Amino acid sequence: MSTKKSVVEKVVEVKKESVLKFVVTFPDGTISEGTTTLRKFNPNIKNGVVNSGFQVKIASGSYSGSLMIIDYLMQEKI
Repeated sequence: MSTKKSVVEKVVEVKKESVLKFVVTFPDGTISEGTTTLRKFNPNIKNGVVNSGFQVKIASGSYSGSLMIIDYLMQEKI
């Protein structure tokens, strides 16, 4: 009789959280600084993909808006 040992490897995926640091200078001279993390956006049905990237709302005085950067290397097909 032969005895065989089975080896089961458990692969653990470690997710590294990507962080984007930003500095925005508004026309009135005020500066907004901060960070935001990588996240998935809603599916883009028209193009058949799900994009990931960075998005944050910024505001100062009379100015406000949204900073959005898409990481196309993280794009997934639906």
